[in-house]
Amino acid sequence: MKELGAGHYNKIYSARPYPAEIYDEIYKAAAGHCAGRVLDLGCGTGRLRQHLPAGCAYTGVDFAGAALDAGLVLGDIYTTPVEAYDTYVLLEVLEHVDADKVLGRLPEGRGLVVSVPSFMCAGHLRPYPADKLAAMLGPHMAIEGLAYYSRHRRGLYALTGAPPAAGRYITLLHGSTRG
Repeated sequence: MKELGAGHYNKIYSARPYPAEIYDEIYKAAAGHCAGRVLDLGCGTGRLRQHLPAGCAYTGVDFAGAALDAGLVLGDIYTTPVEAYDTYVLLEVLEHVDADKVLGRLPEGRGLVVSVPSFMCAGHLRPYPADKLAAMLGPHMAIEGLAYYSRHRRGLYALTGAPPAAGRYITLLHGSTRG
């Protein structure tokens, strides 16, 4: 399976209002792990910024121009300069791209917040099941904490304890970059 281009995502964002609010639970939880200069790679509509704590300087980058509004940057996550930031955020992005290539660019010792699905969907290159997260993300991320979320029509809700043995869920991880 190959990465889908900006044209695919421009169609998604242009066809109907994108329901970014269904991810508010993840945005709120992710924002709690952000500090300083925050770079949101694959930001989509940039909804994370409304949940960030005071004092954060937000930069959102996405290649789907139809999603972007004022204050967001049209760019490519493979080439956007990353050195000047304290926290990197990739929410629902890594399953769509070459994760090793993207994470391998990030400087060591910075904050990193990632959410990934356990399941395959249109446009996903790989799933991220809980039992494989350390092997898949460990080379690039010192994982300090994680939480699991299940999706339903009106949004996400936090799961307590371990994720379901089978089924669809999203994992939110936070930690630091390994460089």
